[in-house]
Amino acid sequence: MKKTINSLMIVVALLFAVNQYLIGLIPNAAGVASSAGPNIALSDNANESEVIAAILPKDADSVRPYKWQGQPVTLSAKTPGNGYDMLVAMNKTQLTGADEQQRFKAITRSVYHPCCNAPISACGCKHAMAAKGLVKYLLTKGYTDEQIKNEIFLWNRFWWPKHYATVAVYLNSQGTNPANVSAADWLGASLSTVKAGRQMKAALGR
Repeated sequence: MKKTINSLMIVVALLFAVNQYLIGLIPNAAGVASSAGPNIALSDNANESEVIAAILPKDADSVRPYKWQGQPVTLSAKTPGNGYDMLVAMNKTQLTGADEQQRFKAITRSVYHPCCNAPISACGCKHAMAAKGLVKYLLTKGYTDEQIKNEIFLWNRFWWPKHYATVAVYLNSQGTNPANVSAADWLGASLSTVKAGRQMKAALGR
């Protein structure tokens, strides 16, 4: 009897695990996979103002957990010597080893931003330079790919708050909690391009 119960428990556990895996593979209404979101706290069925408040960077996000040349890096406007310029300067960081170089290429080819419809690897604007600098620097500091994308997503939300507020409201209107979308999906072509922003704005009638 004990053997039978144990066997049944193992089968149930396996079925549950398979079910959870399959759920994770099913795309939601916006075509993105659901997973632990990047530092966004938002309950299901939130109203529009709550969604917008959740997606925008908070005061607590201002000082970043890394320094550049001994100085704190902070989210700030385009003024000399601020965090934005520090990120641009980070683009001069030298990567060591094939692994760092391969990861840099993979990340920058998969990360988009609302400046255009291309990944930052193919964009020469200052925001792209800053994002690439951040990737390089954090790679040398031992950050994982997921941590790096979470950090880029935070800066993107600071640089383009209206775009991400619109996308978050659209996702919520389609039944997708923005907090459950991974940074990798947020930074993909379906959510972080000029084209995506225009489509979602039109869908919301704005």
